[in-house]
Amino acid sequence: MYIKYSICFTYIFKTLKTREIHKKKGMGVWLVWIIIAALILIFSIVRVLIKKDHSKYATILLFVIVGGIVIFSFLSPIVFTTGNFIDWFNSGDRLWSGLFRLNLDVDFTETGNIGDTFGGITAPIIGIVNVILLFVTLNRQIKFEENQDKFNKNQLLSQREEQFKSTFFQMLQTQRELLNGLRGRFLYRHIIQRENDTNIVSGIDYFAVARVELKDIFENLEIADEENVNTNLIPKENWYIRKEYKDADNEEKMKLAYDYFFSRHIEVGSYFRHLYHILKMIDEEEKAIENISEKSEKEVFNNYKNYADILQATLSNDELLLAYYNCASFPNAKELFLKFRFTENLFKKSLIDENRDKMKQFEFREI
Repeated sequence: MYIKYSICFTYIFKTLKTREIHKKKGMGVWLVWIIIAALILIFSIVRVLIKKDHSKYATILLFVIVGGIVIFSFLSPIVFTTGNFIDWFNSGDRLWSGLFRLNLDVDFTETGNIGDTFGGITAPIIGIVNVILLFVTLNRQIKFEENQDKFNKNQLLSQREEQFKSTFFQMLQTQRELLNGLRGRFLYRHIIQRENDTNIVSGIDYFAVARVELKDIFENLEIADEENVNTNLIPKENWYIRKEYKDADNEEKMKLAYDYFFSRHIEVGSYFRHLYHILKMIDEEEKAIENISEKSEKEVFNNYKNYADILQATLSNDELLLAYYNCASFPNAKELFLKFRFTENLFKKSLIDENRDKMKQFEFREI
């Protein structure tokens, strides 16, 4: 960039040394060249300052230049049309005397010439000032609109995040209410704590007993001798599941066992559906914010994973374990569990069978 301006100035002064321009066209030509070169240099400096976030200094520089041009525009008619100044400028002891001389022959016998001289000199200068001021105005307007758009965008993101937080914690409260209201009937042999000497359990105890029953279902599906199958848990009309289970791979075995458990305890469905929709809301909000936020995808994901971590922290180990087995039957839930690493704090030894029940890609804590 600076090489171009150096070449421009070199060309101007080389031309001035020839003094051919003065002989043919007078001082007007070289004056125009100097003004153009100076403006190019000034605008290049201003541009560099703006790019380097020194817009304050760029503005001060522009106003100083504009002020100088305005003052010069009012003094120029007197300076360039006064004989004393011309004689002083053309005197032989000046540094520039070898380069250029002023040769103005102005007759002021008619007042019209004075007006023409003043207008002819100041009009281009005022025009240049207007261009500079227009440039400053447009630049300021663009900056203001950019800042305003950024402010509006940040405000919108802030409002949206507050609305999300409010909805999230309301759903979290609803999840706890669903847990407290959860009631189910189990076999006596599976019940750890009895409620009024009945086989009905509720609340957090529900998942502790559910884990015991699910383990018993696995064991009865794998028993080779049919005489040892607990028909109270798996009646003979449901023994077809045992045949499917025998030829299935590990993940399919998990699905068959949990599907049978779920058929006996459909009351837990609303609990897991609501849990899934909380994760789905977090996932959808995270994707929406990625499209409008200036933050990186990783920053946005980590921010919304924090909400998934908060949700995970509210679950007991038995709740989290049964939710994991629930994923074997519901692929959409499984996808969200994997995305937010929902089982990363679940101990591997908590699984009913560590070797059989380890689904691919899931993370567990080791001892």
